Amino acid sequence: MINISAKALSLRSATAKARVHLSTGTIDLIRQGRIPKGNPLEIAKVAAVMAAKNTSQIIPYCHPIPVEGVDVSFELSENHIDLSVGVVSVYKTGVEVEAMTAASVCALTLYDMLKMVDDSLSIGSISLVEKKGGKSDFQDPIAPSLSAAVVVCSDSVHKGTKQDRTGKLIQEKLLSLGVNPPLYTVIPDDEKTIESVLLDLCDQKHVRLVLTTGGTGFSPRDVTPEATLKIIEREAPGISEMLRAYGQERTPYSMLSRGVAGIRGQTIVVNLPGSTGGVKDALSSLFPSVLHAFDILVYQPHEDIETAGCPPMISFEEALEKILAAMTPFPVVEIPFEQSPGLFLGEDLVAPEAIPFADISAVDGYAVRLSGESGQENTPGAFRVVGTVRAGENPEWSLNPGEAARIFTGALLPGSSDAVVMQEDIRIEGDRLFTEDPIRPGDNIRFAGEDLKAGEKALSAGTRISPPVVGLMASMGKTRIRARRPPEIAILATGNELVDPRDPIRRGTLRDSNTASLKACLSLMGIPASSSRVPDDRDRMQEALASDLEHHDILFVSGGVSVGDYDYSREVLAELGVREVFWKIRMKPGKPVYLGVRGKTVVFGIPGNPVSSLVVFQTLIRPALIHAMGGEARPLLLEAVSETVLRKKPGRTEFVRAIAATRDHRLTVAPVGAQDSHIMSGLAQANCLIRLEEDRGTVQPREKVSIELLSW
Repeated sequence: MINISAKALSLRSATAKARVHLSTGTIDLIRQGRIPKGNPLEIAKVAAVMAAKNTSQIIPYCHPIPVEGVDVSFELSENHIDLSVGVVSVYKTGVEVEAMTAASVCALTLYDMLKMVDDSLSIGSISLVEKKGGKSDFQDPIAPSLSAAVVVCSDSVHKGTKQDRTGKLIQEKLLSLGVNPPLYTVIPDDEKTIESVLLDLCDQKHVRLVLTTGGTGFSPRDVTPEATLKIIEREAPGISEMLRAYGQERTPYSMLSRGVAGIRGQTIVVNLPGSTGGVKDALSSLFPSVLHAFDILVYQPHEDIETAGCPPMISFEEALEKILAAMTPFPVVEIPFEQSPGLFLGEDLVAPEAIPFADISAVDGYAVRLSGESGQENTPGAFRVVGTVRAGENPEWSLNPGEAARIFTGALLPGSSDAVVMQEDIRIEGDRLFTEDPIRPGDNIRFAGEDLKAGEKALSAGTRISPPVVGLMASMGKTRIRARRPPEIAILATGNELVDPRDPIRRGTLRDSNTASLKACLSLMGIPASSSRVPDDRDRMQEALASDLEHHDILFVSGGVSVGDYDYSREVLAELGVREVFWKIRMKPGKPVYLGVRGKTVVFGIPGNPVSSLVVFQTLIRPALIHAMGGEARPLLLEAVSETVLRKKPGRTEFVRAIAATRDHRLTVAPVGAQDSHIMSGLAQANCLIRLEEDRGTVQPREKVSIELLSW
């Protein structure tokens, strides 16, 4: 039997069903109470209860379970009886085998009670309808995106006189749950050091789960709980109580652990014991249940509830429609074609002349005049070489039948040329050229107007000006073109903690990555942007916003649009006459998005978390900018097959950073890196976003999903 002593007690339930086939006459006898052996339903019900309670006596590897309840029901139809058995227990393992055993015995009992009156009796399928309880019910979608750290607090391990075992156990457990590879550090039993490391993990590295091991006992050097209590903002006593209660059932020494647990910001810190056995017990009781805390703490679904005084959140699709409606098309201007990449044509691009403008050679070889009738394939033969034409020359002579001229790629054809023979396909003897393969008129010739005829429309207004478009314009001699001008955009980053990327980092500060990444996105679209940075000071923010609103088409406010005590942006914008269109979207990441309008100026309030900022830009702002510059706003969505489970709850549109690849002749996709909204490394590796629609739940492997390729 499998050892289940490490498992925790939990409420377990299961329901199984079975069907007994019988004649209509037997059904009537049951209803009339005329079965010779007595009431078959009542006897079968008692048999089911006894079977559930004694399953371990029948199934060899089934653990004895304290059955708390058995519910048996019957449904009589014209020619069969459907029976259902539900079993409930509070124990360490599931009760599905008990339910199926009870259903089987119940069906067999009916068979035994009725066989003397019905020769047509048979037992149909016996199946499990559902089971609940146990770890499978508490698996949480947070685990694959969770950042974690393991801190070993031990003087001896730090000095190298003792090998760490407990920290490695914790790492293995986290990896087995699908958590991102955790950070790992060993430090001495020093209160100041422990406090400093915990603060760095919580505030600077933004780790979401910190597990310490060691330093929770009665020794004078056991100071991990004291250091933890200094840095946490709220205690989580239920966690430490559960750890001790679980351990106490297995060893009397568990009561000697002084470990604490608590919350700092969006980080949970838990002290685990320093002994190997204590850590094993603690991990068994802690996971996976503790992961549910992050569904509340990090992703905060409770904020999705609309409260009095707060505007309702809108769907992602509604937000995109409102943004597109708010964007006024930018005017068409004339600019040098070198400055146009990334912009969109403001008018149709028409060829002023034929391209190519004359018949030219497509290869290096020999132009020939065939001796046969025009338009007919000629058999191999010999030609007399009468001249040479180089690229850039204008031959004013013509070929006679049976003559050839040496010619190079891009060179004008002599008059009367029928074809060009590749130099690899001929043989030269003196001034005679011999071919071995048939020659067809038109071979290897680029005819005048073959690409575009004079006056023909090459591209429509609204086409994005890409490098090939620039090349096409150059070939036409279109050195100045009409395109919708790029918008004038200002980026205002807010926050006391922000410093310039070139400045040294210090405790309590963050380098401003949002401004840099947003400017990079705009640059790739051919849009320049100015930027500034202000602290969380209402007066300075108002001054900066007032100036930007006066001189720009679009304003990005990075940070300051959430619900913090120092998030002033919405209030200040309202005071400056900006009409709020919406605030907050049912999407992840990127919920606290703001859209406001004053005259023709559009204001976007963008989340401060760097990943949220870029996802919002890619999925909402970039389409809006393309729309205002005359292009097609809707992104191209592709269908791919998910390689992994993508856990999701219906209620919001979610975007998962991922890598798409072709495997076995089909497009597949899998998440990349941690999915926390502050972790940029995964987005930096991603080549697409998986779009999970609002009403969609968890995606199983091999299910189809929509992806949006990242072109930036």
